Amino acid sequence: NTLHIRLVIINLVEAKDANKSSDAEKNIQKLREENNRMMKEYESASLNDKEKELLITFYSDLKEFRAICDDIIKLVKEQKYDEALMLSKES
Repeated sequence: NTLHIRLVIINLVEAKDANKSSDAEKNIQKLREENNRMMKEYESASLNDKEKELLITFYSDLKEFRAICDDIIKLVKEQKYDEALMLSKES
């Protein structure tokens, strides 16, 4: 799902259409909710120490990725397409 979110962001930035940001946000929210459910299932499994360590790193990276996606959507809404594109390429 994270890859799908990335594709939604790329399509939004390349479209250069602030009107599409609402649909993108809805789509991303659905994917995030599905990711959250899957992560809860994974957390409830019997994890070894290495898996727990990797999960902590994953959550940290995911939090950063989600913040960047939110920033990109905000920039598109503000019609700052070049800035959104730059941020998208950096992420």
